[in-house]
Amino acid sequence: MNADRVTGSSGLVLAVVLYWLGSSASNPDAFLFPRLISIGMGLLSIAILVSTERRTTGTSHPALPSFSWITVIPVLLGFFAYPWAMETMGFYLTAFAVFLFIVSLYAPDPYSPKAIAKRVAVSAAFISVIYAIFALLLRVQTPQGILI
Repeated sequence: MNADRVTGSSGLVLAVVLYWLGSSASNPDAFLFPRLISIGMGLLSIAILVSTERRTTGTSHPALPSFSWITVIPVLLGFFAYPWAMETMGFYLTAFAVFLFIVSLYAPDPYSPKAIAKRVAVSAAFISVIYAIFALLLRVQTPQGILI
């Protein structure tokens, strides 16, 4: 079994378990957002399984993609630094900084003023959506800091 099948299958099982836990709670309305996330996670897992099946149909030994942990270490460092930075800077500013860092690190286009502006715009749009979901739609309190 290749890595994509394991990832898709594990994600689908986890999505089903999370949806079931959110549905079997004493107040299921309080778990609407986690259930929506688990539905999205399940759909993405199914997409991984389907694309893996289409890609490996007709081949006896699919080539495994090469993977290097060195490419993941900066993101892991960002995730570990996030909680401490969030206490000082606030949820939204920290999320913007970490998202911009990740987008800048893994973007395929070279650094140029146009590319940097595009990355900042994408990061700002992403954080705007996160703000709309958490502050306006769900009305949950996020950690406060320098800005909001």
